[in-house]
Amino acid sequence: TDHASRMAAFSLDAMAAARNTLVDPDDPSRGNITIRAGIDSGPIVGSVVGTTNKKYTIFGNTVNTASRMESTSIPGRIQCTKRTADLLEKERQGIGERFEVEERGEVEIKGRGNMKTYFVNLRK
Repeated sequence: TDHASRMAAFSLDAMAAARNTLVDPDDPSRGNITIRAGIDSGPIVGSVVGTTNKKYTIFGNTVNTASRMESTSIPGRIQCTKRTADLLEKERQGIGERFEVEERGEVEIKGRGNMKTYFVNLRK
């Protein structure tokens, strides 16, 4: 499937929308919103949880690692794991043509140790 390319496209679009959104429309001097994103690829489990206030949620190592990719990224950047970087390289047809992967290097990831990570960029 092309899930990695779809997640990268969504992340880039979300970042563009944030960059075009004022933090405070009544005070433009405060600037625009800046976000960061993290992506991992792999198995997850999804389920409805709760009894009174039910919600659908996802669990698993992949979700936790994606969260760590986001929290250790740089504002305005998408950081991904090697698994996702490899998938993006394979998904070059279709929407995957929009992206290029840039090696960031080793990053200390809580609970995982050092991981080689990558940034996802729009192809120039």
